[in-house]
Amino acid sequence: AIPALGSHKESHWVIAVGPDAQPLDIRLTVDTSVVKNPEVGVNVDGERVFPDPSTEGNGKGDKVKAKLKQDFVWQKPFRAKITGLNKKNFYEVRPEHLSLENWYPATVVEQREDGLFKANVTIPDGSHGEKTVVYPAVNAEHIRVAEGSRPKLVVPRKTIVLLVPKSDPMHATLAIDGGELMTHFFARPTPAPAPNGGEQLSGRIPRTKVSLQVTKDRKLVTSSVGHDALARFLKGELRAVGQTCEPKKHSWTIEIGPYATHVIDLEKKYKSSKVLTLMVDGTILAEAAAEDLESPEGFWLCSFRLVGETCLEWEVYESDGNGRALDSKGTIEKVSQHQRECKVYLANGDNLTNARLSIDSLDFTSLVPSAPERKEEPLKIQSEALVMTY
Repeated sequence: AIPALGSHKESHWVIAVGPDAQPLDIRLTVDTSVVKNPEVGVNVDGERVFPDPSTEGNGKGDKVKAKLKQDFVWQKPFRAKITGLNKKNFYEVRPEHLSLENWYPATVVEQREDGLFKANVTIPDGSHGEKTVVYPAVNAEHIRVAEGSRPKLVVPRKTIVLLVPKSDPMHATLAIDGGELMTHFFARPTPAPAPNGGEQLSGRIPRTKVSLQVTKDRKLVTSSVGHDALARFLKGELRAVGQTCEPKKHSWTIEIGPYATHVIDLEKKYKSSKVLTLMVDGTILAEAAAEDLESPEGFWLCSFRLVGETCLEWEVYESDGNGRALDSKGTIEKVSQHQRECKVYLANGDNLTNARLSIDSLDFTSLVPSAPERKEEPLKIQSEALVMTY
């Protein structure tokens, strides 16, 4: 939210509600120059939703703001993320082309914007063995949970609700299902997208990958990276790169694993305002006063998550129904989602030298310092040693 000075306030939210959906751009303007009758304007994705555009016929359609006669409510439903995404064989799938009630173990790897799902399904190969088949577009009614009473997949639905109260439009709220405020859902991708890559404000979760090749006798594994990079990749190790402190700006740089570097900036841009600007990797995450973020008394506090995925890609020799290795190869992916809980806060005053950053409850100053990257050869290791070491 961006409160402006004087008798005018503008709140601006940019919200990604799905991995492939265009972010919603919501702008609320409140003009309180007339104290008892403030005027309000609401635009969503550049289109005016208040005042009502349908009033064009009575000569009022060009108004960008108007007085509220009652509370204004705008709603946007969306599909929420399912549980069990990328969990191996968490679900079962019934292929649509089969008339019988044949359900097979499945890993749902993608929730599509059109309501369908991509799944890796394990089916018989016709020679007493099994094979994995990728189904790119499975209907939810053909997916069920593998354990328990095997309930059919239910896609949760949520609603974004903007409420502008007639009695106090300056304190409008944007919430999920009219309850938890959107300020509780701040997030950024890790690793950070390339500059101007267009992914910073999307809902797509980035994925980092390490490849592992297994020999035909399954005794030796070769990694695409060296020991240090593999260990940091699997642990998602946090490291402190550095920080700079000034009265009006505080900056931190961190590393997550070997592939993600993030720059977090807190800045006071407006001299006579209580508004602070928090930027992550060069884009504004929040620009708000403490009360807009529901900060504790005496604090400016903003919480957000860094969200990403790691993928171990195994290249293995396929086997027949008796477990004998074939000459053909297959690829198996193990995908894990991870997130880091970050908090930037400032107590008692506006000297940003005193601002603090914590990640997963660890203060920045307690993180392991970053070290220069070592040049390593790809790791070659026996299978048993790989399991015991990592």
